[in-house]
Order: sequence, then structure tokens, then C-alpha cells
Amino acid sequence: MSLWSERSQKVSEDRFGRKYDELDVPRIQKKGHMKRISLIFALMLSSWAVKGQDNEFSLEVNISGIKSVKGKLGLCLITDKREFLGDCSYYREFEVNQKTLLLALEGIKPNDYAITIYHDANSNGKLDTNFLGLPKERYGFSNNPRTTFGPPSFEKCLFTLDKDMSINLRLK
Repeated sequence: MSLWSERSQKVSEDRFGRKYDELDVPRIQKKGHMKRISLIFALMLSSWAVKGQDNEFSLEVNISGIKSVKGKLGLCLITDKREFLGDCSYYREFEVNQKTLLLALEGIKPNDYAITIYHDANSNGKLDTNFLGLPKERYGFSNNPRTTFGPPSFEKCLFTLDKDMSINLRLK
């Protein structure tokens, strides 16, 4: 049997009732194939454009004022005033292994933030205070605001993250 007679015997019908030789399917489907490729390419470009608008940045926090090289550093990155000086949704702990630390926070969305940080020297998971409620362990805030009687306001600690940046934070 020749190739020609074999081809002519394999005639099929597509879902629209069009008849075609099964061996010629790639040639017949090329018209729709280019439309699919164009659609996939357009979707890829639009997803890249959306991702470009949803930037994430890195934030380096340079910590100074660490007195003892032991325990952990607790850091809160805050966008909501209600989380200031309380439980926060973005909390990280870092081992204290030197008197100055450079902490890298990656994948942070652009926004206005405040940072609170404390040195948990005895690793008990909390900021220890004396009988008057004053901190026994070192602490700090973004923008290094002055504190006299009580903590600074949330607004004094705010900074805008709209690019990769580095900030300095001093423990008191």
C-alpha cells in the first residue's frame, strides 16, 4: 500500500463538521495556532506589566548601640498605628552576635512604615521592665526620635519605603 492511499484512508471530522486528513492536522491547525501564540504572548506581557507595578523593595536596617553580645533582637515593621508598641504582623527575631548588626529585610511592599526594635538580652521573649514600667533592656525606633517621658508617637517614627533603602537605628 502506498503512502498516498494510506493518507486518504485516514480522513476525520473536526467538531465543526469539517473533514480533514489526520496526517495534515498540523498544517490545518496553523491558522488557530498563531492566534493562540499571540494570546499567550499578550497575557505574558500583561502579567509582567502588572508585576512591574507591584514592586517589592529591600530594606537594610543598621543597628548600633548594642551593649552585650547575647540574646536576640526583636524587630517589628509596622504600617498600622494600632500595631505600634504592641503585637505586630511583621515580626522577626535576629541573633545578636556582634555590637552592630546589619539586618536585611527583603520583599517589602512600598508603603509608610515605622520600626520598633528591642534587645532581648536574656532571650525570654519580652521587653523586661522595672517596677515603674521603664524598660530594663535596650530598645529603639525608626528615625531615632527623642524620648523623654514615654515612647515617641507613631508619626515621628514613620518613613516612606518607595525604593531599596538603608536606615540607621540606635538602641537606647
